[in-house]
Amino acid sequence: MPEPTLRVSVIIGSVRNGRFGPTAARWIADEAARREDLAVDVIDLATAWLPEVLPADEHAERPAAVQDLAPWLSRADAFIIVTPEYNHSFPASLKNAIDWYVDEWKAKPVGFVSYGGITGGLRAVAHLRDVFPGLHSVTVRDSVAFPEYRTRFDDEGRPVNATECETAAKTMLDQLTWWGRTLRDARAVRPLSRLRLPSPFPWSAPHRPDPGRTPMSSHVSPAAPAKAGTREWLGLAVLALPTLLLALDQSVLFLALPHLAESLHPTGTQTLWIMDIYGFMIAGFLVTMGTLGDRIGRRKLLLIGAALVGATSLLAAYSTSAEMLIATRALLGVAAATLMPSTLALISNMFQDPGQRGRAIAVWASCFMGGTALGPMIGGVMLDQFWWGSVFLLGVPVMIILLVAGPVLLPEYRDPDGGRLDLVSVALSLATILPIIFGLKEIARYGWQPLSLLVIAAGVAVGAVFVRRQTRLAHPLLDLRLFRSGAFTSSLLVLMLAMATMGGSYLFITGFLQMVEGLSPTAAGMWMVPSALASIVAALIAPGLTKRLPMGVVIGSGLALTTVGYLLVAFVDPVGGLPLLITGFVIAFFGTGPIGALGTNLVVSSAPPEKGGSAASLSETSGEFGVSLGVAAFGSLGTALYRGDITVPQGVPAEQAETVRGGMEGAIVAAQELPADLRDQVLAAAREAYTAGLNVVGVVCATLIAVTAVLAVTLLRKVGGTPPPQDDPVEPLRV
Repeated sequence: MPEPTLRVSVIIGSVRNGRFGPTAARWIADEAARREDLAVDVIDLATAWLPEVLPADEHAERPAAVQDLAPWLSRADAFIIVTPEYNHSFPASLKNAIDWYVDEWKAKPVGFVSYGGITGGLRAVAHLRDVFPGLHSVTVRDSVAFPEYRTRFDDEGRPVNATECETAAKTMLDQLTWWGRTLRDARAVRPLSRLRLPSPFPWSAPHRPDPGRTPMSSHVSPAAPAKAGTREWLGLAVLALPTLLLALDQSVLFLALPHLAESLHPTGTQTLWIMDIYGFMIAGFLVTMGTLGDRIGRRKLLLIGAALVGATSLLAAYSTSAEMLIATRALLGVAAATLMPSTLALISNMFQDPGQRGRAIAVWASCFMGGTALGPMIGGVMLDQFWWGSVFLLGVPVMIILLVAGPVLLPEYRDPDGGRLDLVSVALSLATILPIIFGLKEIARYGWQPLSLLVIAAGVAVGAVFVRRQTRLAHPLLDLRLFRSGAFTSSLLVLMLAMATMGGSYLFITGFLQMVEGLSPTAAGMWMVPSALASIVAALIAPGLTKRLPMGVVIGSGLALTTVGYLLVAFVDPVGGLPLLITGFVIAFFGTGPIGALGTNLVVSSAPPEKGGSAASLSETSGEFGVSLGVAAFGSLGTALYRGDITVPQGVPAEQAETVRGGMEGAIVAAQELPADLRDQVLAAAREAYTAGLNVVGVVCATLIAVTAVLAVTLLRKVGGTPPPQDDPVEPLRV
């Protein structure tokens, strides 16, 4: 089995004007990128803007510039220092950068490319060999040096003696790769946070270079990340299965509810908990499980979760009481919360190339969209042939495949210095998310009641305590520094707003299909398939568009289409309105496809690899909040509009009239108790009122999506597109 790619950071130590460092850095980065076992970042200290004065208190909070660079150093498995020789030593800018960091250097190998003077900078390298062992770093024996470097490169920055330079680079990179793999494995088995290491390491004694050795060097263009192979794409197929299953699970239970009600006889309150507890647990545990995967290993957590999902699915399928089904659904939600962030974070590890990663995440997002559409269809077929518990058994064979194929096809990744999981933060995160989600669902069900608002306010208050605690922990449950990335924060905002409109509109459109058009749940699900297919197609083609256009333009253009789709919904009539409704919904979902794929990719890619699980969980959590917020807000709006528009015909008894005014569902129930002519009048009035509410919801959704499109174009205008040629100085590589 091939080993995971080793990530090497090439650091340009000089910050002088007219320096040669970027040329040497591009060359060695290019040499490293030619190897299939290495992925390369280039960090230019001239653009890092590190402060020159260090604080007296070593425990003081580091300046923003220092914190911004830290994740790029932390993610590296090895370093290559590109340094000149100034006055028989290395530059002060390099020493300043070294002194700002401690843990980021530990137990990692360091190679050198030097230039300057008749020795090619070897005296600078000799001094650096004395410095890095004090930081528990290992310096490799052979380095690459360029005496009289101006004569060794042509005008285009290519080495004059390419063969000699490539040979020297290969020698150094072979040693760096061996040490990098060895120390990475050691850090994974025994993190440095558990160990007091002697200083310096006995096996990293400073090495003085042989003055008789002839050093060399060369040129490079920006480094290309390693390409994913067959194993990674097969691994993606394995990861797509649980994603599809989770989407199925969230939609299929709606069809099974009448069947299990006949068998288990739940009360009204128990029925609500059977429906809601699964989503509550997923939303509550996403952040915790994403961070736990970073700590213990993403593949390990994924496989543990798969086993738990399989076991709890069996228990749910054979539940003998409503209480047992509620409990098993709760456990199933906790187990399912391990799958979503783990699958997404593993994709970011497996696909280092941005283009391949974009396509892989588009496939992942498409599976989620497809599962939502297929749920009613598959559930209907299962319920026609088997008992209600069969819908839960869908997950068992999927989890078995994942447990068998996962260890073979999926790599392991964990943050070796992630620290222990803070249980207090876990409790605070649950006490933040669960009340907010619960309050939003209660608003959607009963309107803006004081108790619901109080529960949401309590969740927000606990959230403030949670945030305060995270800023004080060395290893927080949620690293708030992720939000310093504008692309990361903007993508989460756009995702949440888009999901809010999708959740609210989906609620009304499925209601129209069943209550206005009178379709069965299975037939209504069939009519939703075209919109899901449109969303999948858009998600799959969006990554290719970003090669030519900025990501903000692609996402904003898609959302502009969504605006058009929702405007069509605003003109749907209660009679004969089905074709226009489906057309509008297909256009709307096609337009949201890019944000589902590109937005998720941007969130995950904006975080360093060791925080991939946390980033993935935040992406999922923002979606959960968006859907809950949309259902609550648009559900309340629609209910208010219905009650304002409904006109109860003359002759309807007072009790039934009040039920009719309560909502479309009540009108259908009350109409069954009325004479035929009065029943038809009540249903016609209810359909008119419901459709009027749907029209207004379409206008509000169109307005909100139009604003979101402007935000996407504005906030993400500099992300994606074909990058310009990279001239000196080399910018630090950004994901």
